[in-house]
Parts: sequence; C-alpha cells; structure tokens
Amino acid sequence: MKNALIVLFLLASGLLEGQVYKGHYKITSDKDEVGQLVATKKQEGDLVKYEISSDVTVRILFKVQMTSEIQAVFRNEVLIYSSATLYLNGNVYSDTKIERGNGFYTVNKDGHETKIYSEEIRSSSAKLYFHEPIGEEFSLSETEGEMKTVDIQGIKNYALTQDGNDRSVSTYIYREGEGLNRIRLVRPYVPELYVYRVDALSELDEE
Repeated sequence: MKNALIVLFLLASGLLEGQVYKGHYKITSDKDEVGQLVATKKQEGDLVKYEISSDVTVRILFKVQMTSEIQAVFRNEVLIYSSATLYLNGNVYSDTKIERGNGFYTVNKDGHETKIYSEEIRSSSAKLYFHEPIGEEFSLSETEGEMKTVDIQGIKNYALTQDGNDRSVSTYIYREGEGLNRIRLVRPYVPELYVYRVDALSELDEE
C-alpha cells in the first residue's frame, strides 16, 4: 500500500513528466445527450496512469446525477493500484480501492475487504479507453472490484460481463487506426447508455 501511495503522489503532484493523451466523449440515452466523459493516459517510463472522469444526468422516476472518478496505475503493463469513487446526486455512493499483493489483489469496497486471486491483472475498464483487450480473457471493473469476462462479439467488438449476465453488459467497439469509438452500457434499473468519442485522441505536453 505504501509503495502504491508514493507512486500516486508523484504522478498527481507532477513530479514525473512524460506523455499525456486525452480523449473526450459524449454520453447519450435514447439519442439525447445526458453527460460527458474525459479519459486521460499519463505515461512515464514503466508507469502508466489512466484517469476517467464522467458526469451523467438521467431521469428514472426522478432526475439522478451520477459522477465518477476512476484511476488505475500500471507498471510494465500490470495493474498495481486502482481507485474508483461514484457519486449520486453529490453524495458518495460507492468507493473502491484495489491494490496488488503477492499472488492476489486486495479489494476494499465501502469498507468491505475481499480478494481477487490473480498474479497479474493486465486489463481494466480505464485502460480499455486506450487499448483493445487483445488476448485477454478477463478485464477488471475498477468500480465494482470484480473481474469481467471478455467475449469477442466481432471484429474489434468486445462484450464484458459478470458470469454471462446479460442484464449488465459493457460493449467496447474499436475502429482501425482510431482506437475506441464507442461503448454500449446496459445496467439493471437504469436507461441504456452510449459513450461516443467526439474528438481524435490528442497528445498533450505534461506541465
């Protein structure tokens, strides 16, 4: 835990300089725009940090605002730490932290601790904004603290589910030479959402 916190502090404070990539997305429901999402990748040596920030407002029985802050840190393509905080109408709804240990990952979700028994996690929801899960059977959901099965649905089309549950599916669709194009999100009790890229992936100078 101490090592992971040191890495996060250095990255957040800007003491590490390197390449930064950013993509912007719009979120729609029934063809209406209901939110925005920003995906950022920061790279320095063998460390890569992915950050996802989103803000969505939908109407179920009443208007609901959902915001999220997700980050995942990889070293040599292997996850070492992630955190995900979800807010519902301005209040913390869920808080999840995951840290790599010796032969497993410790998941702390809302004060409840569990473990994922895996030597290496090489794919996660945040990383999928920048990399296809080529050759990966599973991908981590930082928000749920669970591994999702990666099912190939077609060329550059991947569906992520938990135990084949078709009520909760994230489908990632990529385009040759462009990377991630859109995501289809199906969840229980909420409207179906689409996440569309609205600009080309840009490289920024780290300040």
